[in-house]
Amino acid sequence: MLLAPTWGMATRTNKKSGPEHVHDVLEDFETLMVGTYEKVGDVPRLRARPMRVAKLDDDNTLYFVTSIDTSKVDEALVPGRGTVVGQRRNRYLSALGRYEVLKDTAMLKDLWNPAFNVWFDGPEDPTCVLMVFHPEEVELWDSKGLKGVKYIFDAAKALITGAEPPRDDDDDQHEVVALQ
Repeated sequence: MLLAPTWGMATRTNKKSGPEHVHDVLEDFETLMVGTYEKVGDVPRLRARPMRVAKLDDDNTLYFVTSIDTSKVDEALVPGRGTVVGQRRNRYLSALGRYEVLKDTAMLKDLWNPAFNVWFDGPEDPTCVLMVFHPEEVELWDSKGLKGVKYIFDAAKALITGAEPPRDDDDDQHEVVALQ
């Protein structure tokens, strides 16, 4: 994408957007807050817990290793959407999507991390499954690098001069991406 600054010279921007930007931000997270809905009476109740990301696909699908015996698996199978939320190094992400639960020993072997041995007897453990998150819509705020410096500069300027402060929906830092 070429931008024409006010002084007439063309410069190139490296700003990623859409699914590519979502993937770039997701790569920054080792752990995400995984949100599922517990059926309680007439109104489902959101439950969230931190989970280590076992794999990120090119299409932004996320894989988590868990036990089939946990309430989060039952909650993930409740029809409707689930969530994933993360914050790290001036990058924030909130995603809505759908979960599925897979028992795929071959994939578990490929994704296995020795840290999982705390909870399981290896990838063949009969209770070990994959909880897969298929994001449908992702909202992210990315203040990493120069965008963060610009945000701090604009905030300081607003504080000193009384100018309008930076907005949390600034197009340079905020993006909503429909993936499906």
